[in-house]
This record gives sequence, structure tokens and C-alpha cells, in this order.
Amino acid sequence: MGSKRKIAKDLIRHIVSDVGIDNMKGRTWVEPFVGGCNMLNVVTPNLVKDYICNDGNYYLIELFKKLLSPEGFNFPDEVSEAEYKHIRENKDTYDPALVGFVGFNLTFGSKWFGGYSHNSEKRNFALAGKNNLTKQIEILKNRKITWYNKHYIDLTQHIPDGSIVYCDPPYNVDIYNQDSCTQYTGAGSGLIKFYFPLFLSWVENIKKHKGCIVYYSNYFNKDIKHDVIWSRDLTINIDNKNNRTKTEKECLFKV
Repeated sequence: MGSKRKIAKDLIRHIVSDVGIDNMKGRTWVEPFVGGCNMLNVVTPNLVKDYICNDGNYYLIELFKKLLSPEGFNFPDEVSEAEYKHIRENKDTYDPALVGFVGFNLTFGSKWFGGYSHNSEKRNFALAGKNNLTKQIEILKNRKITWYNKHYIDLTQHIPDGSIVYCDPPYNVDIYNQDSCTQYTGAGSGLIKFYFPLFLSWVENIKKHKGCIVYYSNYFNKDIKHDVIWSRDLTINIDNKNNRTKTEKECLFKV
């Protein structure tokens, strides 16, 4: 679950090199768009004091809170397509943690209820999700984490001065075209528009007024004036049926 799993070690290695390991100690690590918590796997407790994890998806946050609670989460052994659809259409009648688990782990491409996952090998995606999360929780249980479910701007008051903030917002190539704004799952888990210039203004504000050290990921764009401290070429499928792809440069920016 989460798109940063494969590159998390690259990202944290460059952030640690940029900040300095001694300068990181005693600071809070903040993720306003925590998603699958994959960065937390590599931001170890010897690097930072504690963690603030926020996401606009209420069910995702409830899943991680339940996973790390004393009672834990009772994983389903299987979820049929009919069960998947019923949960999707009747979220309020189910345990929010279960909705979060099914919405991301039983769906195509880990997109929030983006369609039930099928494959020719009859893979049990519920079991695969359980195995992956069980391993991840063994890592996260040693972190001192405070969880929030807010719009990222509303998180501002909860961010301690001097924090290290890493943002993994919805990616957008045409960052100043409001008509092309990416939709993402906002607080309350409804779809809202993500307007990139507003985000850029916010990260600059928390750097200026709260003394935060701020990084974010996005595709390369000549209009973004922040420094690129790491990048890689990323091949993106734009038409699976006709095997059409395009290449973008995925970057780690420093504010």
C-alpha cells in the first residue's frame, strides 16, 4: 500500500544528507499526506524525536490507528467482489478500519475503491494485504506517532516549530492550470481538488513562520523554483490496453 515503498530509502538518504543526522535529532517528522506510511518504515526512531502523520482519508487513518492499538485489527481471510462492492456502497455500516483495508488493499492499483482486483492466478489480495501490513506494523509499533485526519492546511497548528516536513501530495504536471487540478480524497474521504499553487504557498509559509525544513515530491516542472535534491525517470502507463506509456522525471524538492 503506497507509492513510495520502492524509493523510500533513496528519499530518506538524501534528506538525511541534506539536513545532517545530528541536526535531525530532537525534531518531529511530519507527513501531511502520509498514505501507506512507507516513509515511516525508513525514518527510524534514532533519526527523529517523534512523528505526526496526517491524511485526508478518514478510513486510512482509522486503519492504521486500529492496527497499532492494543486490540489490533481482525483481518478478513478473504473478501469477495460482492463484499467489496457492498462495503464500498455502505461504508458507514462497517468498521472504518475494515473499510480502509478493503478500499486500498482489495482495489486495482491501490487506488481508493478503484475497482476490485482480479488476476489470472486467483491471488488472495486480502491475505497479501494482511501479510504486508503485519510486517509493516512490526516496524511502526516502535514509533511515537500522533495521527490526524485533516486537510493539510488545517494541520498547520499541530506542526511543532522546526519540524522536518515531507509531503507526498497528488502529482500534477500542469501545476498552474486550475482546470487540470488533481482530485484527491480529502478530509471526510470525499473527492476535492488539489490546487498546486496553494500547496506551494503553504509549504513556504510553514518554512518561514514555523522554521520547518520542508521537502515534497512531484514531477519535474520548469515553473517550480525550489531546488531538486534527487530525481529519477518514471515510466507511466497511460493506456494499458494499447501499451502506451510516457516518461516523467519524479523529483524530491526542497523548499
